[in-house]
Amino acid sequence: MDGRYKILSMVDCPFAEDEFMPLWKYADVVYEKPDQKVLVDRISKTDICICSMKTQTNREVIDAGKKLKAVFSPSTGTDHIDID
Repeated sequence: MDGRYKILSMVDCPFAEDEFMPLWKYADVVYEKPDQKVLVDRISKTDICICSMKTQTNREVIDAGKKLKAVFSPSTGTDHIDID
């Protein structure tokens, strides 16, 4: 790691911009529209994923996320995340 975390956010949170602003100090945050193919393609270079309920953070995504340290979902429930 080059000292900065790589965060992939599939959630656009304009209502929580102030809460996410501190992340930019320590991390490179990339926003992408929720898309399963983009998630699978980008996850290998991602340290932290802020996932959307519109995508599936499934076994394929988790296995591809070799650098992945955390998966965060700003929602209730985990139906869209493979936690097994």
